[in-house]
Amino acid sequence: MSDAKIPLLQFDVQKAQDIPFEIFSIEEHLNGEHIPSLFRQTFYLIVIVTGGTGTSQIDFKTYPIKHGGIYFITPGQVQKWESTQPLSGYAILFDE
Repeated sequence: MSDAKIPLLQFDVQKAQDIPFEIFSIEEHLNGEHIPSLFRQTFYLIVIVTGGTGTSQIDFKTYPIKHGGIYFITPGQVQKWESTQPLSGYAILFDE
């Protein structure tokens, strides 16, 4: 699949009180939201997993998702997240 066909997720980082990042729980943000099976993004992302299992593909390399896992993804990296048990944890999004 060419990069042109991989969806690019845009996220306008909330600048509340001039803080250029957002922190939220995975459960709150992903509840009912559709995320493409394969995607890229325009922001930096740190994911801290506190529960659940599955696999994550980052630039087509597969990593296990497990309790205590921390993932750092930079803008433009190709991702795919698949859970075998519902994921819980936190995500931190920020721009340059």
